[in-house]
Amino acid sequence: MTPAPDAEFALEVHPDGWKFPSAPTWVAGWLRSGEHDAVTDIRAWIDDRPHLGLFRLPRGDESSSGSRLPDDGFSFLLMAPRNARRLVLEYRNLAGHWIEFFHAAISVDPEAPPADRPALAGAVSALIPLLLIRHRRRPDLPMTRLAREVIAAHLARPLNVAPSPPLVGALEEPGDFGRVDHGRLAVTGWIGHLESQIVRVVARVDPIRETELTLVPARSDVLGRFSELHPDRTVGFAGLVDFPSGLERPALLTIMATLANGQRRLAFAQRLRERAGSIERPRPEATRIEFARASWALIRAARRLDLSTAGMLHAAHQTWKDLPARRPPAARSRPPQPQADRTIRVVVVTHNLNFEGAPRLLLELVTYFHRQQGFPVRVWSPTEGPLRALYEAEGIPVNLVPLDALSAATGRDALKAEFSHLADQIGLGLCDLVIANTLASFWAVHAARAAGKPSLFYVHESAPPERFLAASANPSLVAAAGEALELADRVVFTAEASRQVFASFDRRGRFVVLPSWLDGDSIRRFIAGHDKAALRAKHGFSSDAIVVLNLGTVCERKGQHVMVQAVEQLEPELRARRPDRAVVFALVGARDDDFGRQTAGAIQAAGLQSVRLIPETRDNLDFHRLADVLVCTSFEESSPRVLLEAALFGTSIVTTDVNGIPEILSAREAHLVPAGDPYLLAAAIRAALDELQAGHRQRADRAAATVARHYDRTQSLPRHAALALAVVAETAGVSTRR
Repeated sequence: MTPAPDAEFALEVHPDGWKFPSAPTWVAGWLRSGEHDAVTDIRAWIDDRPHLGLFRLPRGDESSSGSRLPDDGFSFLLMAPRNARRLVLEYRNLAGHWIEFFHAAISVDPEAPPADRPALAGAVSALIPLLLIRHRRRPDLPMTRLAREVIAAHLARPLNVAPSPPLVGALEEPGDFGRVDHGRLAVTGWIGHLESQIVRVVARVDPIRETELTLVPARSDVLGRFSELHPDRTVGFAGLVDFPSGLERPALLTIMATLANGQRRLAFAQRLRERAGSIERPRPEATRIEFARASWALIRAARRLDLSTAGMLHAAHQTWKDLPARRPPAARSRPPQPQADRTIRVVVVTHNLNFEGAPRLLLELVTYFHRQQGFPVRVWSPTEGPLRALYEAEGIPVNLVPLDALSAATGRDALKAEFSHLADQIGLGLCDLVIANTLASFWAVHAARAAGKPSLFYVHESAPPERFLAASANPSLVAAAGEALELADRVVFTAEASRQVFASFDRRGRFVVLPSWLDGDSIRRFIAGHDKAALRAKHGFSSDAIVVLNLGTVCERKGQHVMVQAVEQLEPELRARRPDRAVVFALVGARDDDFGRQTAGAIQAAGLQSVRLIPETRDNLDFHRLADVLVCTSFEESSPRVLLEAALFGTSIVTTDVNGIPEILSAREAHLVPAGDPYLLAAAIRAALDELQAGHRQRADRAAATVARHYDRTQSLPRHAALALAVVAETAGVSTRR
């Protein structure tokens, strides 16, 4: 037996002498990880075949004092094949490492069935993308080791549990995959007890925290089908359960029911598998060499696991044809510059005038067109906002356009009439080009088509129309947004990953990827003209504190709730490790809305003393200047401006690796983590703070050099002007004049 470091365990149920019969056999016990760790999964290997078990199981009922034993029980139902010789038990920790905590030589009844030798050829198209994703996140690990884990997750036999009498029930959601949105899993179902009232139902995927589900009276259809159920002892349940994305798949969902007498019972256990890609999270890109390495690593790992490799090479070849090849990043090339002797009249439509990412980018694009290119520009927005003053200071007129009639329009004829009306209202007959900024401004593309004008459609989102516009009760608008992607003369993305999300709409080959932009000179001037200590005093930070900044609108998509969960882990540790220097976590961008209030409530409920929740502000550069570490927790991003700014400020960066972010910064330039995992996020913040204390600035310096070289406005904006001119020039009948 080889115990894991700092782990305690006991095996309470197992076959005598480790002699397995020819039937499925239980192996069970309890396991406690080290003080600063947690068990995130558990598995058994019988020779080269993995089996998944149940863990976090209650091992005792609540006593009269109200205390109970911790949920540290585990169990496996194992079918050992004939001639098997070795059993190994492993657990996975918060860092994602599998650790052996027990092994034994075994024997098996000769009447048991032989070991199977499954072929993997049919799974190659899913396994290679998963391997590429893992390799991107863990480039420090050997590819063959990662391939073994991918195959093990595919082969592992799960142990799912449904209620057994006196418990009765059904888990209606999730199924094998589940519906995860912004790090939370939707869970619904019903449960009843034949003898006792159910007073509480909790669910857990997260290895540490559980979620209390909302209970509702049992539905009539349930009670009608099961005559033995009593309405007072049957409940429906629903809720959103934290689902750290860094967990091994298939991840385990457990649902516990507490009875009126205090007894806690396992009701459901469901393993959730992983998809290689989806509309929102496209399959990973790879060079031919990277793909070949992944294919061969998978084949070698299969051979070591004594699996059939027949047909795997052919399947890999077919998979390569379907996998998007890695393109050279758009920012690396130098296209022809726009002609200085041409000008065009431009109408720009933005979804708002707020001081936030996409509208700020548009302001800089429009200012460049107006100043450097001499293009006459007019701006239209459905809402008022602080950017109006900045536009007007540049001599660029801003007008408001009401969209109430558009929001209420249903059916193609009504929408077509409204698009024509909007084209007249914003004067498209007097322009040469229409620019629509963000997916919410899709209507401007239709209006341009109604007026016979070319259009550029800038899409900064990484969610398709049906999800981005899901809040709209008008399905006609969702369809019109998809049509706008096909109608625009060019659809512009600032990240290849975002283009892939919408690739199915590119039926005319008009999608382009151009780099985002940043005014590096203005940031350098700001740094030179603003003292860090003075800015800290201005905003109420101690001059000697370490400031960890999360900058951006506090909302579910930006994932600040995950950062709060990470700080819960870090705060006691940092207080002990750094008693003489406070670490302050500043979440800047709070709004007085439901999510903002939920975030404030979570901070208060956890008793966090090191977190400051700061309202939205125009002083973004102040906070960049005073910060030591920048943390981005977003679930969806194309080319987030906050990362470009932080890099030029020389700030250490911890960020999720979603969508276009890895196209900007690699693991050599920032600490990359999967979205929605507070444990891996906490580990990355800890690593960044350790680098800061040691004076190691290699990542930050490389990030600053990369952004300055590829995303400075002097490099990027001329390409956008060139595209605007080219679109106008290829449209017959549009004048270009001196």
